[in-house]
Amino acid sequence: MSSTGPPPEYTSFGCTLCGTRLSFRVKYVGKKTKCPDCGRVNVIPPPEVKRAVPKPLAMEGEQFELWGVDEAPLPAEQIAKQPTLIPVSCRLCYTLMYAREAHLGKQAKCPDCGTKTLIKRPAAEPTSGPVGVPDGQEYQLDPTSAPTPRPVPKPVAVRQAEIREAERRAYEEKEGGTSDSDAPRKKKRKKKRAALREQPVKFPLVQRVPAMLLTAPILIRWFVLSVFLVVVSSFGSFGAGDAASKFHAVAMVCFFVISCILGILWLAAASAVWLAILTESADGHDELHNPPSTDFVEWIGEAMYFLISAVASAVPAALIGKAMTQLAESLSPSVADLGPVLAGTGWLLAFPVAILSSLEQGSPMAVFSPKIGKSLLTCLPTWLLYYAETMLLIGAAAAGSVWLIGRHPLLGMAAAPVLFAATLLYFRLLGRLAWQLSELTSIEIEGAE
Repeated sequence: MSSTGPPPEYTSFGCTLCGTRLSFRVKYVGKKTKCPDCGRVNVIPPPEVKRAVPKPLAMEGEQFELWGVDEAPLPAEQIAKQPTLIPVSCRLCYTLMYAREAHLGKQAKCPDCGTKTLIKRPAAEPTSGPVGVPDGQEYQLDPTSAPTPRPVPKPVAVRQAEIREAERRAYEEKEGGTSDSDAPRKKKRKKKRAALREQPVKFPLVQRVPAMLLTAPILIRWFVLSVFLVVVSSFGSFGAGDAASKFHAVAMVCFFVISCILGILWLAAASAVWLAILTESADGHDELHNPPSTDFVEWIGEAMYFLISAVASAVPAALIGKAMTQLAESLSPSVADLGPVLAGTGWLLAFPVAILSSLEQGSPMAVFSPKIGKSLLTCLPTWLLYYAETMLLIGAAAAGSVWLIGRHPLLGMAAAPVLFAATLLYFRLLGRLAWQLSELTSIEIEGAE
C-alpha cells in the first residue's frame, strides 16, 4: 500500500563500506557516486516507499471510553447492571463454566472434554454470622485466669539500690533491729553485739587475737590469695631486670602489664578480706559473721578506703622526709639516712587514724575524724600498745622475708604468704583497737556501704 502524500524529492542511503549517510535528489537515481569518506563507489537507489500504518483491530467495533468528571455511576450500580452468571462445574472433568439465567434447565457442553452438564441454580449458601447462645449458657471467664498487671520497668541502678537497701535492713535486724531514731538503733545493736561476743576480755589487744585468723573462712582466703600473690610476684619478677634482646624486652613489657592487672585484682580481693576482718573484730567477734561479698564491683569500693587512707597517710611521711633532708644539709649528711626510716614510721602512725576515721564516718574521703583524734589523748595507753605490737609485727615480717629471700630465690616465694599473713594480723589488731575504743568512748565503726 503506497502513501497518498506527495512524491519524495530526495533519496537517502548508507555507504556499503563505511555506512556514511548520503542524500541525493530523485533525478540522480541509478547513477554512481563516490563516498567522500572511504572512496567507495555506490549506486544511488530509489527512495523507500512509506507504507501506511495498519489500524489495530482493537480500534474497530465498540470502543471503551473514560467517564467524565462526576459521571461515573457508583460501584453498586455498576454491579447491579452486570448480568447474573451461574457457575457450572463439568460433571466429568470439573471444568468451571458460567451461564446466564436464560440458560437454566439446558445442557452446557464442556469446552475441554465435551461432556454435557445440566445447568441449574446452585443451592443457597447459609448466612454466616454469630451463633446465638441461649440465656444462662454464656461462656464464663475464670477469675483466677485474669492477667496480672504488667510490672513497671525499673532502671538497673534503682533495682540495685533497692537490693542493697534490703540487705542493709536485714543485716540491721540481725544485729539489733531497726528504728526510726539513730540512738535507739545503736543501743540495740550494741546489746546484740554484746550477745554475739565471746567471753569478755580485759585486754583485747593481747587476748584471743589469733582466734579469728585460725578459722576456716580466713585460712581458705589466706591460702588462695597467697597463691595469687605468688603468681603476681612471679610475673613481676619476670618483667624486671635488664633485657638481653628485643624479644626479651617485649616479653618483659607483657609480663609487667600482666602483673599490674593481676595486682589490681589481688588488691581488690584482699581489701575485702581486710575490711571484713577489721569490722568484725571491731564488733568483738572471733569469727566472720558477714564474710566478704563475691561481687568484684563491691571489692573496688572497699579498696578505695585503703587506697585513699594510704595516700593521705603519706602526707606526714613526706613532710618528715623533707624535714630530715633539710636537717642533713644543715647538720650532718648522716642524718639523711634516718629519713626513710622516720618517714615509714610516720606513715605507720597516721594510717590507723585515717582508716578508722573513714570507717567511723562512713566515707573513704573522710580521713580524719574528731572522735578518733580525741581518742589519741583520752586512750593514749591503748594506742601506744597497738603501735608497739604493730611495729614488732612489721619488723618481724620484714626480717623474716629478707631472710627467706637471702637464703634462696625459691624460698623468696614463701615471703608472699608470710607478708600477707602479717597484713591479716595487722588488721585484726586494728579491729581489736577499734573494739576497745568503742568500749571506752562513743566511737562506732561501721562497715563500708
